[in-house]
Amino acid sequence: MEILSPLSKFLGLTDLFIFFNLGRVLFYLPSFKKMNAARNNLDSHSLLTWSCWIFANFTTGLMFYVQSTELDYKVGLNYANALMCCIGFGLILSKRKKFAGISESQNHSMSAELERENSRLKGIILELKLESACQRPRQRSIVMGSAHGDTDTAGITTHAKRVKNKRAVLSDVNR
Repeated sequence: MEILSPLSKFLGLTDLFIFFNLGRVLFYLPSFKKMNAARNNLDSHSLLTWSCWIFANFTTGLMFYVQSTELDYKVGLNYANALMCCIGFGLILSKRKKFAGISESQNHSMSAELERENSRLKGIILELKLESACQRPRQRSIVMGSAHGDTDTAGITTHAKRVKNKRAVLSDVNR
């Protein structure tokens, strides 16, 4: 034990223990944010694993308490980690309850449906933008050309090329 004591002071093991365990408590938060935002039942998260983490942190804190007979930073950090694991466990349970009637295949089909609708709307927006871009130059040719814009050969040819390009772009979007 005498060899370990100077080594632990040199390495700052106490400081490292505090630093990494505080970090561990804080690093649960981004996971919880993603879990909360998930639109599924979180079946990829194991309740057994989260249960083991709860009991491992709790019993480690209990062991530190029994050894030192006081509630110090080691006990507190392990209990804080156990609490965070309880929160994760609760999030998983609530998501599973919320999505209990929806199977994973139904969830994927709903996502695919939303993706198709999103693509369709993007196509409509692109079509409107192209249509708007095609109309602006034609209006200029009418104003700048002859009194009857339809007889302006250059304007009609340019418009025909734009319509052809618009159809090519739309067919690429729909593939």
